[in-house]
Amino acid sequence: QYCEFKNNPRNGVLEGWGNGLSSDYSEFINCTFHDLGTSGTGYGIYTGTSNNLLDHCEFYNLPRYGVHQFTNAAGQTSNNNVTRNSKFHETGTNTALYSASILLSSGTGNLAYNNIVYHSLRGIQIYGTSINGAAYNNTVYNNTYQGFVIEAGSSGALVKNNIIYLNGDSAILNNGTNSTFSN
Repeated sequence: QYCEFKNNPRNGVLEGWGNGLSSDYSEFINCTFHDLGTSGTGYGIYTGTSNNLLDHCEFYNLPRYGVHQFTNAAGQTSNNNVTRNSKFHETGTNTALYSASILLSSGTGNLAYNNIVYHSLRGIQIYGTSINGAAYNNTVYNNTYQGFVIEAGSSGALVKNNIIYLNGDSAILNNGTNSTFSN
């Protein structure tokens, strides 16, 4: 709680699989992630594990993703992670690289809700092998490209009750399977 992650050449936090162990059930509450990736690439937090919580955090001045929830570890998934009540701005500052403020990927039941995302490259991205990822009650505005990106390979994405306004390219880009949008 109440941590500040800054001035690292890569990521603020990296959670992953190794030696058969994982860092599941982590909580980051009232933390600030900023001025990371000074090498030109980096994330606020990169998590490839499950059942993690980010609550009331702020992410800014990051060259890639604010929250990058993804794993490619053999036989592992990244499930039931929650990013909520947080603020994201000035993420994706290295525009030569693909990025978004929040990435939900590589598992089942990952959620992003009650977040504010603005002045970034992209808003919220549901990607890859995401199953039933959900983003609701977010305010996503004034991003360079899309407010929401639902990528091919994802299925069952739910985007509901969001305010999506003044995003440069489009409000929502949907290439997923069985995506649901409302309100």
